[in-house]
Amino acid sequence: MASPPLRNKQEYKMQNPHDANVLQYFDYIVKNITLGSLLASVKQLAQVRNRPQGVVRNEIARGTCPVPTFLDGGRRVATVLACARWLAEQDGCVAAMPPTPKRRGPRSKAERIAAGGAA
Repeated sequence: MASPPLRNKQEYKMQNPHDANVLQYFDYIVKNITLGSLLASVKQLAQVRNRPQGVVRNEIARGTCPVPTFLDGGRRVATVLACARWLAEQDGCVAAMPPTPKRRGPRSKAERIAAGGAA
């Protein structure tokens, strides 16, 4: 039987004393997104992941959501600690992403105006 998810910062700090990055994300999520709660709803999880709520729900249904979730009563939730771990893992990935390729074809009207040319 799997162990229950860690729900508080002190438990995590005791088990992983050198993981300061996750703890910084943990504090950010608790203060700014969940407003003090240690559980994040699907809506809040979507905010953390910067994706639409429907996309996150579909990923949960398919089992492809990178943040583990569970049912609490009748609500699907994720622990803030799991969200913080996911964000910390993404830290290195953002820098490794290739640059967006330049758009092909003629410049758009907005690009021509921004360049100072006539529309």
